Amino acid sequence: PKAADRLGVVYTPNEIVRFMIESADWLCEKHFGRNLIDPQVEILDPATGTGTFICELLEHFRGQPKKLKHKYLEELHANEVAILPYYVANLNIEATYQAITGEYLEFPSLCFVDTLDNVEGLRKYKGHQHGLFGSVSEENVERIRRQNLRKISVVIGNPPYIRQERLAPFKPFFQARYASHHGVADLYLYFYEQGLRLLQAG
Repeated sequence: PKAADRLGVVYTPNEIVRFMIESADWLCEKHFGRNLIDPQVEILDPATGTGTFICELLEHFRGQPKKLKHKYLEELHANEVAILPYYVANLNIEATYQAITGEYLEFPSLCFVDTLDNVEGLRKYKGHQHGLFGSVSEENVERIRRQNLRKISVVIGNPPYIRQERLAPFKPFFQARYASHHGVADLYLYFYEQGLRLLQAG
Protein backbone atom coordinates (compact mmCIF):
# COMPACT_ATOMS: atom_id res chain seq x y z
CA PRO A 1 0.00 0.00 0.00
CA LYS A 2 2.80 2.48 0.79
CA ALA A 3 4.52 1.80 -2.53
CA ALA A 4 1.22 2.10 -4.35
CA ASP A 5 0.56 5.43 -2.65
CA ARG A 6 4.07 6.70 -3.43
CA LEU A 7 3.77 5.72 -7.12
CA GLY A 8 0.19 6.94 -7.46
CA VAL A 9 -1.07 3.47 -8.31
CA VAL A 10 -4.85 3.22 -8.64
CA TYR A 11 -6.12 0.11 -10.39
CA THR A 12 -8.96 0.88 -12.77
CA PRO A 13 -12.06 -1.38 -12.56
CA ASN A 14 -12.52 -3.54 -15.66
CA GLU A 15 -15.95 -2.06 -16.31
CA ILE A 16 -14.42 1.42 -16.59
CA VAL A 17 -11.62 0.11 -18.80
CA ARG A 18 -14.12 -1.55 -21.15
CA PHE A 19 -16.17 1.65 -21.31
CA MET A 20 -13.08 3.69 -22.17
CA ILE A 21 -12.04 1.24 -24.90
CA GLU A 22 -15.51 1.09 -26.44
CA SER A 23 -15.71 4.90 -26.33
CA ALA A 24 -12.30 5.29 -27.97
CA ASP A 25 -13.29 2.81 -30.68
CA TRP A 26 -16.54 4.70 -31.34
CA LEU A 27 -14.75 8.07 -31.45
CA CYS A 28 -12.09 6.76 -33.84
CA GLU A 29 -14.75 5.42 -36.18
CA LYS A 30 -16.84 8.58 -36.01
CA HIS A 31 -14.04 11.10 -36.49
CA PHE A 32 -11.43 9.16 -38.48
CA GLY A 33 -13.37 6.35 -40.16
CA ARG A 34 -11.20 3.68 -38.55
CA ASN A 35 -11.49 1.24 -35.67
CA LEU A 36 -8.91 0.40 -33.04
CA ILE A 37 -8.28 -3.01 -34.59
CA ASP A 38 -7.62 -1.63 -38.07
CA PRO A 39 -4.06 -1.76 -39.46
CA GLN A 40 -1.85 1.28 -38.82
CA VAL A 41 -3.80 2.28 -35.73
CA GLU A 42 -1.03 2.17 -33.12
CA ILE A 43 -2.19 2.15 -29.50
CA LEU A 44 -0.16 3.08 -26.42
CA ASP A 45 -0.95 2.60 -22.74
CA PRO A 46 1.57 5.00 -21.14
CA ALA A 47 1.23 3.72 -17.57
CA THR A 48 0.05 0.16 -17.95
CA GLY A 49 0.30 -1.04 -14.35
CA THR A 50 -0.60 -4.72 -14.45
CA GLY A 51 -1.73 -4.54 -18.08
CA THR A 52 -5.48 -4.20 -17.62
CA PHE A 53 -6.04 -1.90 -20.61
CA ILE A 54 -3.99 -4.06 -22.99
CA CYS A 55 -5.75 -7.22 -21.78
CA GLU A 56 -9.16 -5.64 -22.28
CA LEU A 57 -8.13 -4.43 -25.74
CA LEU A 58 -7.28 -8.03 -26.62
CA GLU A 59 -10.70 -9.11 -25.38
CA HIS A 60 -12.28 -6.29 -27.40
CA PHE A 61 -10.56 -7.67 -30.52
CA ARG A 62 -11.69 -11.26 -29.87
CA GLY A 63 -13.27 -12.90 -32.93
CA GLN A 64 -10.89 -11.30 -35.45
CA PRO A 65 -7.88 -13.63 -35.15
CA LYS A 66 -5.74 -12.37 -38.04
CA LYS A 67 -6.16 -8.72 -37.14
CA LEU A 68 -5.69 -9.57 -33.45
CA LYS A 69 -2.35 -11.28 -34.08
CA HIS A 70 -1.07 -8.38 -36.15
CA LYS A 71 -2.21 -5.88 -33.53
CA TYR A 72 -0.62 -7.87 -30.71
CA LEU A 73 2.74 -8.24 -32.42
CA GLU A 74 2.99 -4.86 -34.13
CA GLU A 75 0.63 -2.13 -32.94
CA LEU A 76 -0.05 -2.46 -29.20
CA HIS A 77 2.44 -0.68 -26.92
CA ALA A 78 2.65 -0.39 -23.15
CA ASN A 79 5.00 1.30 -20.69
CA GLU A 80 5.49 0.75 -16.97
CA VAL A 81 8.03 2.27 -14.58
CA ALA A 82 7.50 0.04 -11.51
CA ILE A 83 9.19 -3.34 -11.72
CA LEU A 84 6.59 -5.57 -10.03
CA PRO A 85 3.58 -4.34 -12.06
CA TYR A 86 5.77 -4.57 -15.18
CA TYR A 87 6.35 -8.31 -14.67
CA VAL A 88 2.71 -8.90 -13.71
CA ALA A 89 1.58 -7.02 -16.84
CA ASN A 90 3.81 -9.20 -18.99
CA LEU A 91 2.26 -12.36 -17.53
CA ASN A 92 -1.30 -11.02 -17.77
CA ILE A 93 -1.01 -9.83 -21.37
CA GLU A 94 0.60 -13.02 -22.68
CA ALA A 95 -1.84 -15.23 -20.74
CA THR A 96 -4.81 -13.27 -22.08
CA TYR A 97 -3.60 -13.60 -25.67
CA GLN A 98 -3.03 -17.32 -25.21
CA ALA A 99 -6.48 -17.80 -23.64
CA ILE A 100 -8.13 -16.05 -26.60
CA THR A 101 -6.12 -17.63 -29.42
CA GLY A 102 -4.82 -20.91 -28.00
CA GLU A 103 -1.33 -19.81 -29.06
CA TYR A 104 1.47 -18.52 -26.84
CA LEU A 105 3.38 -15.56 -28.24
CA GLU A 106 5.72 -13.23 -26.41
CA PHE A 107 4.34 -9.71 -26.16
CA PRO A 108 7.11 -7.70 -27.85
CA SER A 109 6.09 -4.14 -26.97
CA LEU A 110 6.03 -3.87 -23.18
CA CYS A 111 8.70 -1.40 -22.08
CA PHE A 112 10.16 -0.88 -18.63
CA VAL A 113 10.39 2.90 -18.91
CA ASP A 114 9.05 6.21 -17.63
CA THR A 115 6.77 7.53 -20.38
CA LEU A 116 7.33 11.08 -19.16
CA ASP A 117 11.04 10.76 -19.95
CA ASN A 118 10.80 8.67 -23.11
CA VAL A 119 11.44 11.10 -25.97
CA GLU A 120 13.72 11.00 -29.03
CA GLY A 121 15.65 7.81 -28.47
CA LEU A 122 16.27 7.66 -24.73
CA ARG A 123 17.61 11.14 -24.07
CA LYS A 124 18.52 11.31 -20.39
CA TYR A 125 17.76 14.19 -18.08
CA LYS A 126 20.57 14.64 -15.57
CA GLY A 127 19.59 13.16 -12.23
CA HIS A 128 16.40 11.60 -13.61
CA GLN A 129 16.20 8.04 -14.93
CA HIS A 130 19.94 7.64 -15.57
CA GLY A 131 20.30 4.82 -13.05
CA LEU A 132 17.27 3.04 -14.46
CA PHE A 133 18.52 3.13 -18.04
CA GLY A 134 21.88 1.87 -16.87
CA SER A 135 20.30 -1.25 -15.43
CA VAL A 136 17.73 -2.31 -18.03
CA SER A 137 18.48 -5.00 -20.58
CA GLU A 138 19.51 -4.32 -24.15
CA GLU A 139 16.28 -5.93 -25.32
CA ASN A 140 14.25 -3.42 -23.32
CA VAL A 141 16.31 -0.52 -24.64
CA GLU A 142 15.66 -1.75 -28.18
CA ARG A 143 11.92 -1.96 -27.44
CA ILE A 144 11.95 1.65 -26.24
CA ARG A 145 13.83 2.82 -29.33
CA ARG A 146 11.40 0.90 -31.54
CA GLN A 147 8.39 2.43 -29.80
CA ASN A 148 9.82 5.93 -30.16
CA LEU A 149 9.90 5.45 -33.93
CA ARG A 150 6.24 4.43 -34.17
CA LYS A 151 3.44 6.81 -35.10
CA ILE A 152 1.04 6.51 -32.20
CA SER A 153 -2.63 6.95 -33.12
CA VAL A 154 -4.36 6.37 -29.76
CA VAL A 155 -3.17 6.89 -26.20
CA ILE A 156 -5.40 5.16 -23.66
CA GLY A 157 -4.96 4.34 -19.99
CA ASN A 158 -5.18 5.69 -16.47
CA PRO A 159 -1.98 7.52 -15.48
CA PRO A 160 -0.88 7.59 -11.84
CA TYR A 161 -2.26 10.24 -9.53
CA ILE A 162 0.41 11.82 -7.34
CA ARG A 163 -0.25 15.07 -5.51
CA GLN A 164 1.99 17.93 -6.57
CA GLU A 165 3.46 18.26 -3.06
CA ARG A 166 5.23 14.94 -3.60
CA LEU A 167 6.70 16.02 -6.92
CA ALA A 168 9.03 18.68 -5.48
CA PRO A 169 12.30 16.84 -6.36
CA PHE A 170 11.18 16.49 -9.97
CA LYS A 171 9.81 20.00 -10.55
CA PRO A 172 12.98 21.25 -12.34
CA PHE A 173 12.58 18.37 -14.80
CA PHE A 174 8.90 19.10 -15.43
CA GLN A 175 9.54 22.84 -15.72
CA ALA A 176 12.22 22.21 -18.34
CA ARG A 177 10.21 19.73 -20.38
CA TYR A 178 6.50 20.47 -19.96
CA ALA A 179 4.65 23.61 -21.02
CA SER A 180 1.79 22.70 -18.68
CA HIS A 181 4.05 23.05 -15.62
CA HIS A 182 2.81 25.70 -13.21
CA GLY A 183 4.08 24.52 -9.83
CA VAL A 184 0.89 22.98 -8.52
CA ALA A 185 0.18 20.49 -11.31
CA ASP A 186 -0.57 16.88 -10.48
CA LEU A 187 1.41 14.20 -12.34
CA TYR A 188 -1.75 13.40 -14.33
CA LEU A 189 -1.40 16.69 -16.21
CA TYR A 190 2.06 15.81 -17.53
CA PHE A 191 0.76 12.49 -18.83
CA TYR A 192 -1.91 14.38 -20.76
CA GLU A 193 0.70 16.65 -22.34
CA GLN A 194 3.02 13.76 -23.17
CA GLY A 195 0.11 11.80 -24.64
CA LEU A 196 -0.69 14.70 -26.96
CA ARG A 197 2.98 14.92 -27.97
CA LEU A 198 3.10 11.25 -28.83
CA LEU A 199 0.02 11.24 -31.03
CA GLN A 200 0.57 11.10 -34.76
CA ALA A 201 -0.25 14.41 -36.42
CA GLY A 202 -3.59 14.19 -38.24
